[in-house]
Amino acid sequence: MHTVVVTREMNFPANTVWNLLDDFAGTWVYHPVVRHSEAVNGVKRGLGAARRCDLYDGTSVQEKITRYNPQEMRYHVEVFDHGPFPTTHMDVTIEVVQTAPQKSLVRYTCRFKVKYGPMGWLMGKAAMGPKMRQMLGKVLEGVETHLDTGRVVGQGGTVEPSRAAA
Repeated sequence: MHTVVVTREMNFPANTVWNLLDDFAGTWVYHPVVRHSEAVNGVKRGLGAARRCDLYDGTSVQEKITRYNPQEMRYHVEVFDHGPFPTTHMDVTIEVVQTAPQKSLVRYTCRFKVKYGPMGWLMGKAAMGPKMRQMLGKVLEGVETHLDTGRVVGQGGTVEPSRAAA
């Protein structure tokens, strides 16, 4: 199993950041790889919420919140349809921590296991781990950009002037 941890300090109160991240079905407004996301079971936030994320490359993944603690501003997501990822397991824990009155720290901890035995382990260490770290860094950048501008963060992290958040 590989683990990637990415953090970002943001100049927003934790509640502001949490309110955005807690909208599990709304990840499309800040995620630079997700073209569209929606609840697949009618639950948009909280324990049991499940979503499908349609990616800009035409593929999709499906995820579900399996642990949820709004008091600690933390939830745990398990990927149950891996789409294009060559993984047998992938989960992400998302946490928001207040660090000062107008500052918070956001932490994404991703754990994944790559298919293909020992060769997959090497692929996870050499290629997927660094790519995952880079992508999660872009996600956190997208969260901050969306909070700064109120605009949708599109493919690659660009702000989309024609797509406003719903």
